[in-house]
Amino acid sequence: MKLQFERVTHAPLIDVSASFERGVHVVLGNERDGTGTLIALAAGLNAPAVGRVGLAGLTASGHAALRAHIASVSAHESLPPGGTVRAALEFALLARAETRSALDVLSEAGLSQLAARRPASLSALEVRAVALALALSHPEPRLLALHEPCALIGLITENFLLDALHRHQNNDTLVLCSASRQEDAMRIGGTPSALERGIYLASAR
Repeated sequence: MKLQFERVTHAPLIDVSASFERGVHVVLGNERDGTGTLIALAAGLNAPAVGRVGLAGLTASGHAALRAHIASVSAHESLPPGGTVRAALEFALLARAETRSALDVLSEAGLSQLAARRPASLSALEVRAVALALALSHPEPRLLALHEPCALIGLITENFLLDALHRHQNNDTLVLCSASRQEDAMRIGGTPSALERGIYLASAR
């Protein structure tokens, strides 16, 4: 399993070439540097304006079957249709052909108090926390692409996040996270790299 960026330019990213193998990778930087864009492109949520993003040799943005094996949390999230958070998650789990209940997913992440809330009543951070719980509950992702997961600690617990990342790493999932703080990158561990004003800096640089 390999995730490759080939000469990708997509504002604010500038001519990014990078390769990520199985394991955990953390890209330091903030949204102005392009971390949110990098994660969205990795997950196949957008196609790059210039260049190519490939996962296992395929272009995720144009390959629905491959995207079914990608779990992601982007910089700005929304929930599926539903009158409550629980109903929205049930819809997402049904689309993923899973038998787990939404309450199980929320409880495991420490978010059961949000189950009866209307999605429109959640803050942006709460929506991202629910999206993170859903992403980490994916049974067999080939890629986890997570924007700033450590920023959600407090809504979710650090142990829940790190244990889930460790579990997926042991299942040969490629984990790509962004972090705006060095402390968060150290929490996650793995191979570090960085984005600075759209320029990709591999760990050796």
